[in-house]
Amino acid sequence: MTNRGAPRSHRDFLTSGMAVLAVNGAGIALSFLLVTVLARVLGAHEYGLYSYILSIAMILAIPVQCGLPNLIVRETARLLHEGRLRQMRALWKWSGTVAILAAACVGAVTAWAAHTWVQAELSTGLTIAALALVPLLALGSLRSAALRGLGRPVQGQWPDIVLRPALLIGAAGLTVLAGTKLNAIGVLCLHTAAALLAFLAGALLLARAAPRITSDDTPAYHHRAWLSAGLFLGISSSTEIVSRNLDIIMLGILRPAAEVGYYKVASTFAILGSTVLTALNLVLQPRIAQYLAAGDREGVEHLVTFVARLTLGSSLLIFLGLLLFGQTILQVAFGTEYAQAYMPMAILAAGQLANAGFGPVMLLLNMAGHEKVVMRGVILSAVVNLVLNALLIPRFGTLGAAVATAIAYLTWNAALYQQVRVRMGLDATAFGRHVRVAA
Repeated sequence: MTNRGAPRSHRDFLTSGMAVLAVNGAGIALSFLLVTVLARVLGAHEYGLYSYILSIAMILAIPVQCGLPNLIVRETARLLHEGRLRQMRALWKWSGTVAILAAACVGAVTAWAAHTWVQAELSTGLTIAALALVPLLALGSLRSAALRGLGRPVQGQWPDIVLRPALLIGAAGLTVLAGTKLNAIGVLCLHTAAALLAFLAGALLLARAAPRITSDDTPAYHHRAWLSAGLFLGISSSTEIVSRNLDIIMLGILRPAAEVGYYKVASTFAILGSTVLTALNLVLQPRIAQYLAAGDREGVEHLVTFVARLTLGSSLLIFLGLLLFGQTILQVAFGTEYAQAYMPMAILAAGQLANAGFGPVMLLLNMAGHEKVVMRGVILSAVVNLVLNALLIPRFGTLGAAVATAIAYLTWNAALYQQVRVRMGLDATAFGRHVRVAA
């Protein structure tokens, strides 16, 4: 039976996807501007230190979120489809409370560990600035997830993708113009202030977008079920983010801070290859949840194949562009000092191309309730990443980190692709050779 609504669904999806892509494009432009400004103002050493601490803050925000963003997107889309608005708001309130309590626990443990073991270069000021940023990152992710679940991906992304870096660029620029010399601590403090303003703006958007409640039903707080699902989703997302930042963390431990700065620039350019996939996934996530809730398998097949073809084509063009013109761009934008970032950038870009080639495998499994399967695949990838980074970084530096990360991308996506084929009967790649699974 042909899905006659698919072409229109594709047009609607593409319209939303283009809007999200525009926001992400603006965010990427601002991120490059921010990297350029900070790399030049701070210098390689201070910028490497800032990047190192920022990566740690992002990792600390993971257990604070407890995997709740993916759960909120999935359940918000489902509850909205079913008209259970009080239950939806109960989930939002519960997730915020959990995140605040988790932030207090993580902050206390981290402060103690920093005081006991941290190297002298990472001062108390850096630790405090990083810990102040953690709850804002976590709560911002929850707010973004709620807006995406409501079908508002642009509003969900805009505060963090556009507003926060714009505020940070403006604050850093004004500070430099005022004659104040910036260091890593100063930039982290400015980042925290920008994150707070962005969170408040996003909270206002969510308050306006949330549908009005007209029923008098009493919501139920499914603490055990939510925590269980959030735990598995959290382990997956936390392991994924740790794996994505593991190269920078291990470079910071095993190599000079300047190399971290070079590698950060390389990874910033290389991540362009996943831009379209990341943007479209924000629109795809709640739609897949709604299709699955309605039992519309054919709609899932059409939409996944459509997205896979868009992302693979765009990622290939970006990869070729970086391969041909990346060295010139690095030298013009950052100076000859950063020319050595070209080879790590090319290797990481190849890894991003492989990532796009497998399609939205992780999203499909999570939205279908197979979070345990995702967890196992992501942990496998993280172990591969850790072992390879430990083996390659001491001898090859940034090149070793790039190779380790690219191989980890391949391992992770291959494992999850096979699970999508077996458990859902879907080929998530651009080729879309779908099969049927037993009922």
